[in-house]
Amino acid sequence: FLILKYSDNEALDQSVIDEFELARKKALTSDYWANWVKVYVEGELGSLQGAVFQNFKRIDHIPQDARIIASGLDFGFSVDPSAVVVLYYYEGSYIVDEVIYQKGLVNAELAKMIIESIGKQVEIYCDSADPKSIRELKQYGVKALPTKKGKDSILYSIDLIQTYDFYVTNTSQNLLKELENYTWKTDRAGMSLNQPIDRFNHAIDAMRYVFMSKTGAKTTQKTPFRISN
Repeated sequence: FLILKYSDNEALDQSVIDEFELARKKALTSDYWANWVKVYVEGELGSLQGAVFQNFKRIDHIPQDARIIASGLDFGFSVDPSAVVVLYYYEGSYIVDEVIYQKGLVNAELAKMIIESIGKQVEIYCDSADPKSIRELKQYGVKALPTKKGKDSILYSIDLIQTYDFYVTNTSQNLLKELENYTWKTDRAGMSLNQPIDRFNHAIDAMRYVFMSKTGAKTTQKTPFRISN
């Protein structure tokens, strides 16, 4: 891409330049203005305003010494995809990697793909609203577990994930798309409500399940183990 910025415009009025420079100062203490400057001043891609998660960065690959914590699964079939993500821990940070995102999978096919992707020993936390599918995955050899949900579990898990700066692999294209489009609901006046939209949330739900189950205040996290490359 050829990126042209305001500084490349010789005819720009000084008052406009002053506004951009003032925005730079605001960006030092404001996420909103930091995103604004990224788009309108630097000419780069920014985040959708109102995005629920803005505390993640992209990473090209999973470091060799990264340790796997567990995985998360959101069930789907004809309309929604089944989504599986894996949570890693590396040098004080978490890394999320999307391994499955596909429609039309019956549980036998899903189990086969899970085992091929992450093996039989990795815990996978699933939506507890589907105990039948969890039981079937166990019968196929998957270490499937229900996610323990409490009141307002969606908001709880969002608040939990927002306390971490985490990384997402560049190969996790569907998860990245969801993260960029998963926003807070707004009222007719455009004011943000304390409730996320019910879209762009399949891989995100899988991510919520594993974060909630393994990093939540009331969970006991087992020692992470390294998987073979």
